[in-house]
Amino acid sequence: MTRLQVVRTTGVLFILFSLLLNVPYYLLIQNFEYDEILRKPTDYVLTQFHAGGAGLILTWFSFALVVLLFIPTSVLFQKVLGREDTPYLSAATLMGVLSGLVQSIGLMRWVFVIPVLANLYVDPSASKPTREAVAVVYQAVHQYGGVALGEQIGQFLLVFWTLGVGIAMLKSSLFKPWVAWLGLATIPFG
Repeated sequence: MTRLQVVRTTGVLFILFSLLLNVPYYLLIQNFEYDEILRKPTDYVLTQFHAGGAGLILTWFSFALVVLLFIPTSVLFQKVLGREDTPYLSAATLMGVLSGLVQSIGLMRWVFVIPVLANLYVDPSASKPTREAVAVVYQAVHQYGGVALGEQIGQFLLVFWTLGVGIAMLKSSLFKPWVAWLGLATIPFG
């Protein structure tokens, strides 16, 4: 692949990633009250999830797959920057790859685990102890997959990817400094 092809492919991937990420996100807002629903009681979440059916599961699956696009995008962006001599950029790229992977794994709970829990929870023959057990499992999975993996580790890795590529962009002749500063300004502090 020539340098121009790498640059164009990376640009296309960034655009696709940005556009495609918003499709399932918008659908989740419209059809599942995302992300406010994450702060609702377990009973409400599992009942609403079950009501969403296969379409909702497919939306979550699409969301998780689109997040995986960040992996090749972050790897190719390192090649665009052409700074193979900077260990911090290699570390940042690794963090970008891990961020995409970890966040996708966290989202996949809605595809592989939550459907089972929702089915058990809304089953008319389920006893009160069964529903209570399902609620505990849901909370554990939600805290681990959503809070720990997605919101903490995945976002933490994304912050360091942004920091690394922002610094590399400042030192690159390919980008105007203001573009790098705009990226660095997205890093949350505190």
